[in-house]
Amino acid sequence: MKRICLLTRDGITAAYFKALLYGKASLAVQDHARKLPEADLLVVDLDSMDEDTGTSYPMPRLTVGREGRADLKRPFTDRMLLTRLLSEKESTVEPHLLPDQQTLLTGSGEYRLSDTEYRLLSELFRAEGAEIDCQSLFGRVWEGREMNLNLLRVTVSHLRRHLKNAELSILSTRGGYRLEL
Repeated sequence: MKRICLLTRDGITAAYFKALLYGKASLAVQDHARKLPEADLLVVDLDSMDEDTGTSYPMPRLTVGREGRADLKRPFTDRMLLTRLLSEKESTVEPHLLPDQQTLLTGSGEYRLSDTEYRLLSELFRAEGAEIDCQSLFGRVWEGREMNLNLLRVTVSHLRRHLKNAELSILSTRGGYRLEL
């Protein structure tokens, strides 16, 4: 079982982590960084810590908080936090789309998509790794509009940037695009 150490001074955050990880990982909660227990992952709650947590630790670290320097920014979903806390081996999240939320869920997190990005990605998912030529892809995503290759390229570029940490790639082919998981 994975051992996680949570560094926080917020009792609500500690209770939340305990409930979320119950039976999935062992959790040690600390309110200071002086002597940390042995763990597989250190989670630092930046919102509750007033001391410098930038020092190096002898274990992998995940920072959570509202600040720009947090690895995982609040607000986040339970599923998103669990996928970040549990190792790849323990997290069996295959990349897939959540249609009702226009979201891509992967082992590395949740990615909220615009309507157009979602339609584009769902078409690539539907092709199951096969190439979709630009004309067909554009027609499926922008039904009824005249072909605009630049619009397609810009949308793919935005989507790639948005999903840079996801466990998939949108590859350019000679005549179109394909999804690689």
